[in-house]
Amino acid sequence: MQDVFCDKRGSLITEVPRDIPSNAYLVQLAENAVVNIDAIELSGLGDVRVFNISRNGLATVEERAFASLSGAEKLDLSFNKLFELDIRAMRSLAEIDLSFNKFTAVPSFKDESGYFLTLEKIRLSRNPIENLGEDNFPPTLTELHLSCTRVKRIESGNLESAIGLKKLVMHGCLEFEGLRERGRLA
Repeated sequence: MQDVFCDKRGSLITEVPRDIPSNAYLVQLAENAVVNIDAIELSGLGDVRVFNISRNGLATVEERAFASLSGAEKLDLSFNKLFELDIRAMRSLAEIDLSFNKFTAVPSFKDESGYFLTLEKIRLSRNPIENLGEDNFPPTLTELHLSCTRVKRIESGNLESAIGLKKLVMHGCLEFEGLRERGRLA
């Protein structure tokens, strides 16, 4: 089977094209002017494995809009204006890039049943996130990027669920105080 891809980078489109082949493996929509994605625009794209819609000014993604992309392994939404996101149906997702958006809290990385997605790499750098919360990261996570966020410290419960974490990147966190374990700096 031949890989089919759709490359509309820099085409100045304002919505997800309707002519994406239903058997597309790779969809490149970066560097355009798409500001909204609704659930219908992505329907029928079940073969997509890599979806890149970075650098668009994307501000809203309708709930369950990514449900059609349930087989996608990599999702790049970096350099947009997102502050919330629903990826519950993306059970095959291994890597997500949400860098350079407007997230103030860590989005949910759990499916509809409350089980973690099998994400291995999460990029949240350059978002105004202040607190990581507890039990937010999947146990399959091996790499987490939090550079230039507003996170000042990591409490002991913040990464407890990420038992497979091997790499934590936090460059440029000027006010970072450190890791806290049971009330004291570690």
